[in-house]
Amino acid sequence: MVPHAEPVVELQRIVTRFGSNVVHDNLSLTVHEQEVLGIVGGSGTGKSVLLRQMLGLSRPSSGSV
Repeated sequence: MVPHAEPVVELQRIVTRFGSNVVHDNLSLTVHEQEVLGIVGGSGTGKSVLLRQMLGLSRPSSGSV
């Protein structure tokens, strides 16, 4: 993290559900200016869903972006 960098994306207590399937459970994440973030995981683990929520293209079941 760059000292005194402002947050550009902040997710607080994100919960994402599709029916009874919970994809994200109480996920919090802050990305600061000039920070590089990589999201890795297996197929179907919610990477694309998380990115869509970060971009405002979809909304989580609860929590804030």
